[in-house]
Amino acid sequence: MLALRQFSRSLAAVPRMPSPLAVAAMQARHASGKAKADADGEANLSVTASSVFDQVAQEAKKKQRDEERATERAAAGSGPYISKKSIVQTTGSIDYSPRKLNMLARQIKGLPITDALAQMQFAVKKPAPRLVGALKQALNAAKQAEFGDESKKGRGLVIAQAWVGKGIYKHGIRIHGRGRFGRLTSPSSHMKIELKESDVPLAPNRGNRFQGKGGFLPPKKERKHVKPILEEKPIYNKWKRLFYDA
Repeated sequence: MLALRQFSRSLAAVPRMPSPLAVAAMQARHASGKAKADADGEANLSVTASSVFDQVAQEAKKKQRDEERATERAAAGSGPYISKKSIVQTTGSIDYSPRKLNMLARQIKGLPITDALAQMQFAVKKPAPRLVGALKQALNAAKQAEFGDESKKGRGLVIAQAWVGKGIYKHGIRIHGRGRFGRLTSPSSHMKIELKESDVPLAPNRGNRFQGKGGFLPPKKERKHVKPILEEKPIYNKWKRLFYDA
């Protein structure tokens, strides 16, 4: 019995030779896999060479699409209110904190509309494209209504006021660990921009800031001469006793 087990183990240890049909099938599979790998490698090389240009083109299209959407959203909000003295334009609701949006309002307040457009076009903040669309829409409305002076740059319009208001705050659940949760708040806000015409010339040494009824701030005045203390004048201390008498 022991000898029979040893004989069967020796037979199992002997490697079996594959049949000719199996060998042919293996060779055909290997050749097809190699051809497919070569074709994939050539395709990857072509994609890598053209991917840089495709990426640049896609980024340019995305930027143009974002600007168009921002203009459409600004136009979809509420159109500008035009009166005899000013034009008021709103940006509509923006998913952005009013505290952060107020920083952009302070940045463009008091600037000519051309300078404000330049500032917002180079800004990296999220609502900057929306502000560009709102300013462009207000400028187009001023051209259609013949508001401002055509001979001046930007029709002589300046941003007299820019104020921010709160929108609807969305709330949700913030998942924490150990079965706990918190409150998630998504703020929203909007900005209103008032454009006025200013006849006062610009003052380059004061930053070209518009200041209400007086227009642009006048140039800085020289500091007045401070009169020195008279040496003959007696000096008293807090107990009103004579501390020094010349």
